[in-house]
Amino acid sequence: MALLRSEGSGRARRIPSPLDLPGWEKDSQAITEELEEATVSFDAPDAPSSSEAAKAADAPADTLYVGALDPSLADIPDEGPAAQPNGPADIPEAGGSPSKTQEMPRIGEAADVQNKAYIAPDAAKKAPKMPGERRVRKPVMTALIIAGVLLTAAALVGGSYLLQFWGGKEVPNVIGMKAEDATDKLEAAGFTVSQVLVKSDDVEGIVLRTTPDAGSRAEAGAEVVIDITCARTVPDVIGLSQEEAQALLQQEGFENVEVTEEKSDAAAGSVIAVSPEPGVRSKAQAKIVLTVATPYVVPAVAGLPLEEAEAALIAEGFVPTTARVYNEEAAEGTVLGTDPSEGTQLPSGSEVCINIAKSRATEVVGFAQSWFAASSDYSINGMNYQLKHVKSVNYEGNDTCSFTVVMQPYETHSWFGAQPETRYGNEQRVSGTMHFSSDGQLQSIDPAIQRN
Repeated sequence: MALLRSEGSGRARRIPSPLDLPGWEKDSQAITEELEEATVSFDAPDAPSSSEAAKAADAPADTLYVGALDPSLADIPDEGPAAQPNGPADIPEAGGSPSKTQEMPRIGEAADVQNKAYIAPDAAKKAPKMPGERRVRKPVMTALIIAGVLLTAAALVGGSYLLQFWGGKEVPNVIGMKAEDATDKLEAAGFTVSQVLVKSDDVEGIVLRTTPDAGSRAEAGAEVVIDITCARTVPDVIGLSQEEAQALLQQEGFENVEVTEEKSDAAAGSVIAVSPEPGVRSKAQAKIVLTVATPYVVPAVAGLPLEEAEAALIAEGFVPTTARVYNEEAAEGTVLGTDPSEGTQLPSGSEVCINIAKSRATEVVGFAQSWFAASSDYSINGMNYQLKHVKSVNYEGNDTCSFTVVMQPYETHSWFGAQPETRYGNEQRVSGTMHFSSDGQLQSIDPAIQRN
């Protein structure tokens, strides 16, 4: 019979003991085995605390304070109603309520068992750790479980991403493929495809790059632009300005451009020819020659002999003509220049006049000499004079010249039907001035000399 002492009371309550059950007389070896199966091994307890020793001292003589042995053995849970009188006593598990004590029979001496009362220690005491047992705290276990869940979720997310279940589709690498094959591959991957032609020296129709780049992600159905190689061809730059033509050639990728000039009636600076011809395929480093128009310009011929001046104009594509221009500073016959003047841009075949110096003085003097040479019979104030010779004629400017001539007066008489007789006087020097028009006509003469 076991006694259970309630905490806070001095009385022990009697509870059924295994010895009260029928058939308890079975051999001690069987009882020992049953008790060993129901008993959990434990380490030797530490020395009892002062409070535990006090409780043990206050207990009756027939009561054994279990806390002095092992507190975990005394943690008997309160299962509610008392066990049946004749039923087997339940062996409590560690960690139960410390409200009961139980009397245990001495092994091998069942007939001499004395009623002992075992007092359970305070429930607040922590049960000692069993030998070989690894006690895992709940926070640590929770953290491990959460970490495992997170790792599993990350693996699932990463795997589904690699399998392209989400995050878009991966753009296939089609660089170097033919345009048709690349298009088929991209469309099979779920993308739409557009093409852009790129001038290149490579084989035509090959994929140079993609946008987005190969290996990047894009939404299913997104557009992928593929750059396709195409041959460079010489563009048609005829009629463009030199700057416009060079910019267009650079845009096409041509890097070796040479410019030459040629006389032309086309607009100055415009392209009149290109080599190779427009439309011809060529590589980036091939030489492209632009022929740019330069205008026909009247050359400088002043001071040249007349023959050389005419040759220079013909070489420039012009038709030369000549004109005499009065100039008292240059020698007669000197090429003064051209009309239009040098540097003037004209269409090829235009007439250009060469101006030749002409002295007005020489011309006016010539007019005077010619006038006197036209006759030898003159009259001055009604008197007839015979011109012997022109002594001098000098240009005085303003189409006027001075003159000195030697003249001999004469008279012709007829006496009573006889033959006419001419009588001459002494030679005289006659001086005066003469004024001529621009075309060489005598406007005035002083003294008034008239031709007979």
